[in-house]
Amino acid sequence: GLSVYTGEMLAILLAVQWVEEHRPLFSVICSDSSSSLTSLRCSHSDSRPDVLIEIQQSLYRINMMGLTIRFLWIPAHCGIRGNEEVDTVAKEATISTSVQLVIPFCRKEVKSMIRQEMMKEWQKQWEKERRGRWLYKIQRRVGDMRNTGRSRREEVIVSRLRFGHTGLNNTLFIIGKHVTGNCVYCGEEETVGHVVLHCRKYQAERRKMIRILSRMKVKLDLIDLLRQNSKSDCFQVLFQFLKEIRVFGRI
Repeated sequence: GLSVYTGEMLAILLAVQWVEEHRPLFSVICSDSSSSLTSLRCSHSDSRPDVLIEIQQSLYRINMMGLTIRFLWIPAHCGIRGNEEVDTVAKEATISTSVQLVIPFCRKEVKSMIRQEMMKEWQKQWEKERRGRWLYKIQRRVGDMRNTGRSRREEVIVSRLRFGHTGLNNTLFIIGKHVTGNCVYCGEEETVGHVVLHCRKYQAERRKMIRILSRMKVKLDLIDLLRQNSKSDCFQVLFQFLKEIRVFGRI
C-alpha cells in the first residue's frame, strides 16, 4: 500500500488546505514526521513530488493572503496528548471500510508492491519445490544471504557449500564424472556433510576445528555454520579446516 511517508505528506497537505480554507491569522502545524518536514524545508521529494508541489502551491496562496503558517516537529510516542490522540484516530482509520480519500500510488510505491507480490510467489514456489532441499535447510526465505566482504574465491566456496554442488565425489557422481560418488577412505557417500562432520580420516583436524569454534561459543552444526553471514569468522575456521585436510581446492 501507500508508504508511511506518503501518508504523512498527505496529512500535512490536508492541514495546509484547512488553513487556506478557514484563514486563521496564525497557524502551527505539528508533525512527528521529520522526513516530511525535511522535504518541505528542502523543497525536494524523491517519492512524492506531486504531493510536495500541492503543499507548496497552497502555502503560496496562504502567504498571498497575508496569513502566517509555521511547521513544528514533535517526537512521536512521548506522551504528548494531542499527538497521542491523533495516532489513536489514525489507527482507527486503518480498519475503516469506507474510503474518504482516493490517493494514487507513486511509481516507487507501485514497484515496492510488485516486488512484495513477486517475493511472496517466489517464497511459495521455494517452499513447494522438490529440488534444492539442501539449500532450503540453510536458507528458508528467498532473497537473503547476499553477503560480500571476502575474496571472490572464498565467496564461490561459500556458495558451493550452501548449494551442495562441489567437486566432491557425490556431485561428480551426479554429473557422471565418478563411478560411485563415495568417499575413498570409508566408502560413505562423499558429501559436504560427510567431509565436515563424519569422515574418520579427518578426526584430528575436526577436533581442532571444534575447539576453535567452542572458544567462539559456536557448536559444530553444519547447517547453522552455513547460515552465518559469509563475513563471519566461523567461515574462516571452516576454510582453515578444509585447507588442512586438502579439500578446499575440491569444493
